[in-house]
Amino acid sequence: MSQQTARSKWTRWHLVLACAAIAGAGMLLYWHTLDYGYTDLDDLIFVRERESFNRDGANLWRAFGRGVFVDSGDTYYRPLLLWTFIADRHREGRLRETLHREGSPRDELRTYRLTNLAFHLVGSVLVFLLLRQLLQRDMLAWLLGMLYTAHPALVQAVAWIPGRNDTMLGIATLLYALVLLQWLRHPSWWNAALQLLLLLGALFTKETALIVGPTVIGSFLLVCWEGKRTLRRMALPVGMWVVSSAVWAVLRSRATVEPLPSDPAMLLGIFLERLPLYVQYLGKSIVPVELSVFPRMEDTSLLPGIVALGLIGTALWLTRATLSWRAVSAATLWYVLFLLPALIVPREINQEAYEHRLYLPLVGILWLIGQIALRFRDRQVRTALAIAIAIFGGIAWQRTESFRDRIRFWEEAVRTSPHSAYARMMLGARYYLDKINPRKVEGERLLWEAYRMDSTQKYINYYIGNLYWDRNDFVRAAEHYQREVVKVPRWPELYFRLARCMFEERKLDSARFYLERQLALDPDDQQANHNLLLLYLDLGRPQEAKRQAERMQQRGIPVPEGIRLRITQALAAPNAAASAADQR
Repeated sequence: MSQQTARSKWTRWHLVLACAAIAGAGMLLYWHTLDYGYTDLDDLIFVRERESFNRDGANLWRAFGRGVFVDSGDTYYRPLLLWTFIADRHREGRLRETLHREGSPRDELRTYRLTNLAFHLVGSVLVFLLLRQLLQRDMLAWLLGMLYTAHPALVQAVAWIPGRNDTMLGIATLLYALVLLQWLRHPSWWNAALQLLLLLGALFTKETALIVGPTVIGSFLLVCWEGKRTLRRMALPVGMWVVSSAVWAVLRSRATVEPLPSDPAMLLGIFLERLPLYVQYLGKSIVPVELSVFPRMEDTSLLPGIVALGLIGTALWLTRATLSWRAVSAATLWYVLFLLPALIVPREINQEAYEHRLYLPLVGILWLIGQIALRFRDRQVRTALAIAIAIFGGIAWQRTESFRDRIRFWEEAVRTSPHSAYARMMLGARYYLDKINPRKVEGERLLWEAYRMDSTQKYINYYIGNLYWDRNDFVRAAEHYQREVVKVPRWPELYFRLARCMFEERKLDSARFYLERQLALDPDDQQANHNLLLLYLDLGRPQEAKRQAERMQQRGIPVPEGIRLRITQALAAPNAAASAADQR
């Protein structure tokens, strides 16, 4: 059957129904995740710890001047990701009022999870539309789009709230690819402007979008090559990529974020060390049997990837006579380049090989599978893909259970990544702090195991300090908190606990110092404000106590009448003493 004949069977209504079917399949697969709780892997930070930021709509513009996690000193610069949490917070506020009137106990995360699901549905539809253009086979593209929707390696992009970063990047990139294909057929100025807008959208979503322009342009140059004519037509898209990258670089340089790692020798060393990830990610794309919520390279087998390489190699050999090798090369380039950023992440930033990073590289794998499938009979291909969709969907459904709550999430992380001290630490802390079913003995055991595995692990000294804190051993607790402050100097909670430790040791000046540091980072903390006010009085500093009370009033923090009276009396005491001296 010719390409024209294959395409002519699909009318506009067929396409609408095909897109609706993909979206419907995604909703059936993931709808139950809307009632899931926190995993305590960054989601609590974005949703609750940054709530004051998300609540203020004016921060839509401030988002371009700060990092993702903290105002300054962050490595990640992702303003549009912050926009989505601001939007979700405002939608959640209205929903919460409605539900409160109705008396519904619905989970507060539903709004945020619905956004994640919507992004994935849009991304899946765009994958279908792009493959339809690249393969010129509507039914094949639709089946591959359904496979993408149900792919178990993408569960984390949907069921983990911060995973939306990659679905957002995927949407911007897939739209850019579709617009670029239209440019190759019918160049226009509005199309060029749209390219620039989409590239900027991708860059302000995630730093790895720097690779979007070269990857998409390079892949399409391979598959659409017509000599110098193609080069001339690609000149403007290359220019749009350069301009968008320059705009992003200027705005990022003015934001309060750290520079990106740029040492070529260091990046090359990281790349060579992580080179096996290409095989591991390929295995998860074709033979998704060793998936993890917190994957590490050393805990992931190469065997599924080797099997996947064997399957693809065999298929390419069988179809070598009729295969379009330019299309095969383009699909391979898409996979290799879009996965490249995951291979050059410094260990101090991130050691995990998260599967949601496959959101864009997987499109290249499906493109390659589609090219091979074109050489087989339609009935065989449809049967094979239908079976794969059913199997992948079943695996994905089971995998969503690992994201239901923080306990299940970190139990799965420890099971699948036994070399991760961080996973062991997080599970131990969840067991220890669980208010419904506390398992303090087991939690403490896991925390000490994590400490022995890596005593420099971020947050481990905080949790070990808490163990001593609970035993009222404030000297040892302070020792561990001070070690943690070196690694996480902008965490207000650490200063609050250090202040309490110093107070218990009667080191009041040190307690004052730590409370002042805490309020410099979190000026609205009511408990810390009250503690500092009382501490100024205990130290005999009534003027500072008066200024502290005024700051609290300005922030809407109440000052008890009894403390006001103490401040007044403390201020009056020196004057009374001075008057008595004059009379003598």
